[in-house]
Amino acid sequence: MAKSVDNLDTLAQAQGFTAELVDRIARAHDEPDWLVERRREALRVFKELPLPSWRHTKVDDLNLDALRPVAPASALPSWAEASLPPAAEAAAVAVQVDGRVEVRHLDPALAERGLVVTDLHTAARTHADLVERYYMRSGLDPRSDRFAALHAAFWTGGFFVYVPRGLVVEKPIYLITLITGKAAGASVSGHGLVVVDEQAQATLFDESDAHDLAEAALYTGQVEIHVQPAARLDYISVQNWRAPVREFSQKAGVVRRDATLVATTGFFGGSQTRNVFTLEMVEPGATMENILAYAASARQHFDLFTRSRHASQSTFGNMTARGVLTGASRLVYQGLIRIERGAHKSEDYLSSNTLILSPEAKVLDDIPSLEIEADDVKASHGATVGQIDQEQLFYLRSRGLNEQQARRLLVSGFFEPLLGRIPNDAARERISELVLEKVG
Repeated sequence: MAKSVDNLDTLAQAQGFTAELVDRIARAHDEPDWLVERRREALRVFKELPLPSWRHTKVDDLNLDALRPVAPASALPSWAEASLPPAAEAAAVAVQVDGRVEVRHLDPALAERGLVVTDLHTAARTHADLVERYYMRSGLDPRSDRFAALHAAFWTGGFFVYVPRGLVVEKPIYLITLITGKAAGASVSGHGLVVVDEQAQATLFDESDAHDLAEAALYTGQVEIHVQPAARLDYISVQNWRAPVREFSQKAGVVRRDATLVATTGFFGGSQTRNVFTLEMVEPGATMENILAYAASARQHFDLFTRSRHASQSTFGNMTARGVLTGASRLVYQGLIRIERGAHKSEDYLSSNTLILSPEAKVLDDIPSLEIEADDVKASHGATVGQIDQEQLFYLRSRGLNEQQARRLLVSGFFEPLLGRIPNDAARERISELVLEKVG
């Protein structure tokens, strides 16, 4: 007798991260054999690895057995409806709500010219060659930690974006992940795969939000980005979980000959977040800029790691991290520039700056690092951690501003060097708005 095929609702009733569930997820989405085998390999790694023992980010209280491994298929919540971009202002809008993905808009003219925006399960069937060529080819590795292995074995949902050769997409593509109360106590783990082919250009917003969670959800999503020769992608990611979400996520990008990736990432929500974002420049002329903004309040804990790897000569990078801490929040930041042997005439610079607005807030670690194995390169780093200048605050108060107004003005000035590097007006405004919300 043939085995029954699940849907998301029946998968969401499963208990335990098991081999049986891996096969049920694969059958439910009619996945190709190669992808099923990749899931099974990741499951073997998941079973072997313990929970990570990171120095400052503690996860030993997390009981994976108590989680529902698959989030349910949920409808778009009312609290998110007003925030969706109008179709007239977007090339495409795709939304994942808990475990369910819906493409709400795709410009027909761009679709006719080859733009693909769909969920990754569908793409694995309808664009099998592309997905097999690029899936998990960005440096993401299930063996990096147990959460990465969990993701690779049990992911559901996620997005696939393909911008064909030579296509210039003028309006932004929006990918939105929402966690609702129905996913409380569940694992949400979409996988994003973005490919911008040769000489193509696009702007992509990758946004996430959560609301109304009675208990914490686990988020282990991953995103892969491939920018092919002479292409350009402006990638903007804004995480603003307004609920107790514990996030252990990874992003990775590969930039090829004469291509450009400008990645702007903002972290503002959730109770505990660890994110690793790795960008690799693998052919001459590859250029990347990695811009990181963060603002933490109350007892939020952010553990953020940005790293760039120069694997070819004449590659260029810049990493900028800047954020504020209020309440009793905590930050761990690591930045790494690695220039491989033979990657001569490469350049990179790393800077991190954190402003502390409360005596209870702490930077637990701020570690900029260089690993250089090539000659004739330019690379440097710098880091600062400080508090608001009391003389500046006093001056602004003397000019008629109250303390809240003065603090907001000083924080705005602190963020201006980072905001000035963001090439997209809407992204600048959104990040500035979220920062000032945290400041109060």
